[in-house]
Amino acid sequence: MWMEYEEFVEAVQKRMEKEIGERGSVFISSMEKNNRTHWEGLEIKEKESRVGTVFQLKVLYAVYQRGGMEHTVSYILEMLKNKPDHASWDIPGEWEAARECILPVLVNEEWNRESLEECSRLKILDLAAVCYLKLKDTDCRAITIVKGRYLEIWGITEEELWEAAMKNLQKEEYWIKPMSEILESMLGSDMGNFHDFSPMYVMTNKRMSYGAAGILRKGLLEEFSKEIQGNFYILPSSVHETLLLADEPHMKAEELREIVQSVNQKEVGREEWLSENVYYYDRETGELEIVL
Repeated sequence: MWMEYEEFVEAVQKRMEKEIGERGSVFISSMEKNNRTHWEGLEIKEKESRVGTVFQLKVLYAVYQRGGMEHTVSYILEMLKNKPDHASWDIPGEWEAARECILPVLVNEEWNRESLEECSRLKILDLAAVCYLKLKDTDCRAITIVKGRYLEIWGITEEELWEAAMKNLQKEEYWIKPMSEILESMLGSDMGNFHDFSPMYVMTNKRMSYGAAGILRKGLLEEFSKEIQGNFYILPSSVHETLLLADEPHMKAEELREIVQSVNQKEVGREEWLSENVYYYDRETGELEIVL
């Protein structure tokens, strides 16, 4: 019989306290994420390390349900053993070291109003662009948002920060592919009648991480409008990618917004929501606007 989640949290903390012993401390921490969401973590800080290692408790609970407590403990110990050197997780103290790691990310302005107060940001429609610092030797989604105090540490202005971020964004490899091509690579012959629908494209970066920032690259949007020879809608499916649809007479903005809302509610976690609005790119003006 598996333990309930709350019981598991208490049990795994006690078990890891026993495993770590005098070598460090183990405690439960709450992490704030995008869109006012939080997740609980099991944080383990060894005495010789300057930073702790945080394990998402929901992930640990899934590991437990697959193999039990001993399997979970082994998983944690193995991750601790193989984690990157703690120095690689530190925020660079010099701007020259940080400059190449700065990139913009798009978030919803209203849903993140309080947390954005500490950040340098640009307003784009109902969104806010903020800068993040990709931590070295981590997966592509291990980031920290650049807050005002970092500019003081680095001795730079907001203009210098954004100049570096936008320069790095231009270096990022982005792609726009038909949804059918992506699904075909996943489903093969099980595509059914998907090809009968109007072409839908996916825009993201090669890392498929915070790729919605491609909206900030006007050249990318301009190239796509030339390819389809017309205007198009942008559906903000998540912070990691957007969906593009060529404007056709039968399309209704209300129905497109329903698609966005459905994706938010059923397909992605709240922390990855970007917006519930639909955007429109006008080929003649090169401008984006909210249509609904």
